[in-house]
Amino acid sequence: MENSRLGSTRIMTPVEPGVIALQYTDSWSAFDRGSSPQTIPGIGAARCACAVKSFRLAAEAGLPTHFLEQVDPVTVHVQEFSVPSRKSLSGEVQGRVLDAEWLWRAYVYGSLLERIQKGKADPVSLGFAPGAVVTEGTKLPHLIQECTTKFEPTDRHLTDAEARERTGLTETQWEAARQLLIGAVEVIGKQYERAGFISPDGKFELGQTAGGKVILVDVFGTPDENRILEKATGDVYSKDILRNYLKTLPWKDELDRAKAAYPSNKSKWPEYPTLPADFIDLVARRYAEVAKRYAGSGA
Repeated sequence: MENSRLGSTRIMTPVEPGVIALQYTDSWSAFDRGSSPQTIPGIGAARCACAVKSFRLAAEAGLPTHFLEQVDPVTVHVQEFSVPSRKSLSGEVQGRVLDAEWLWRAYVYGSLLERIQKGKADPVSLGFAPGAVVTEGTKLPHLIQECTTKFEPTDRHLTDAEARERTGLTETQWEAARQLLIGAVEVIGKQYERAGFISPDGKFELGQTAGGKVILVDVFGTPDENRILEKATGDVYSKDILRNYLKTLPWKDELDRAKAAYPSNKSKWPEYPTLPADFIDLVARRYAEVAKRYAGSGA
């Protein structure tokens, strides 16, 4: 049995049979490159505070999760769910992590905007009237849920049929998953609005208990999982601030070329560039502000 497992931003360790600890670090990652060796002080605690707030909001709304307790500013205990091709850390699991990632969108941003601009997504199929002008920040006619792969070197979009096949969910369980995510998006979105932010899109991971119930697993509603914008100014307060900065550098084009040439060999991908000190300070302050206003941390 492993003593620990290192993720891109967390360390996972066994607590007791069926329970593991998720300890947040100050590391960061972007574009599937893995963990950067350069840290950003305080973002681990900010992520943890937002994750715990989201778990508690879900519990208040009667939405099932695998959360058990927060044990310190950067650590939570959760029920362990099995991950494909990995042994249990604690020696016992409560169910399985579903082999897909769920993306939700309430506004047009990011990759959805790019797909519309490239003609890969039809605005009419998204609920817009024929001829509607769709630009960044346009509110979608209804909440959209999409799935991508989860345990591949880079994420790729799945059709609903492909996602159903990968996850092994029945039609009833698939609909239960859809309703669960609608509920979670609603309670998290309302809290961000109360805090003076807008969260236009984000992602979730789901698990299935041994009894077949679909629940929320991993973490959600943090500046890493959700796009977060200041309502008054539109300023970015989430991981997109890192992505947007990296997109301005030649490094991003180099990474895209390496991904195309070596899609499964990350050793061939360029290492992260060094972030300047003033930018690190900006990211740290914005993550801390989200934790303060959304989660009440450090208030």
